[in-house]
Amino acid sequence: MPDRDDDKPDLGALLRLALGDLGRPKKGAPDPDDDDFLSPGRLAAGVWDRLTMLERERVEAVFLVEELRPLDAEARLERIEQDERFRTWGVVESLLAESREEAEVEPEAALSLARLAFATAERLTPKTYGASCVEDLCARCLGVIGLSLCRRGDLAGAEEALETAWDHLGEGTGDVLEKAQLLDLEATVRTGQRRFSEALAAIDRSIRGFRAAHDQHFAGLAMLRRASILRAADRRPEAVALAREALSMIETERVPREVLEARRELICDLRTLGRAEEAEAEAARHPAVPARRPEALL
Repeated sequence: MPDRDDDKPDLGALLRLALGDLGRPKKGAPDPDDDDFLSPGRLAAGVWDRLTMLERERVEAVFLVEELRPLDAEARLERIEQDERFRTWGVVESLLAESREEAEVEPEAALSLARLAFATAERLTPKTYGASCVEDLCARCLGVIGLSLCRRGDLAGAEEALETAWDHLGEGTGDVLEKAQLLDLEATVRTGQRRFSEALAAIDRSIRGFRAAHDQHFAGLAMLRRASILRAADRRPEAVALAREALSMIETERVPREVLEARRELICDLRTLGRAEEAEAEAARHPAVPARRPEALL
């Protein structure tokens, strides 16, 4: 599942640039629109305050998560429940980021972190963050949980996480990117169940969502997912063509591990199809990619 938090653009910085001094508090200056709840000044000030709060939380979360690190799963949850310092959006984001980092090397630790992130998200104050935004965040946590369960072969657990995530998203903001990410997870679950037509339908909807949001990078990642579904369905020629297109859209520096694996798969597919010259040319263009033997895919 594509990771929206991975090296993302600083949306807060962009919004502050757009707001300029409009939302910055002014000492001693009366607001000419003070009686208007929807005045530009009040709306801008609200956005500015929320961005400042989130930035502060993200900094504090680094130290708070360090406090949780030496504790076991039960003690971590107890700390979250008893100490309100840990019940912030920033802590949830930080836990999700760590879960994604651990996914390949320590899958059980990754799952534990994702579950803790969800437990924390469920305890966020809707009045502080907005009820619909909290629902989106809960859905995002469940998506990471579902992906972790898929990786360890627990498709029934992943299906349950997916269904619960859709319930939360139904109460959320309607964010097209959150929906596109969840569709990517649905495609992963359906692929594991070998329901390839449903997997392709889900990933096609995900790709359309990312394109509608003008996010070429994440659309490319979703297209890589589609290529992997085609490969699993023994449609390798289509997978090769799509993987090449997807790799041209992805910002490699943001997801180097995923790109490396995709190039390995591409070279392996070419060799499996008997297109040895193309495989060697691909390997020569990317010498850092050690190609796997075709047998490894079978």
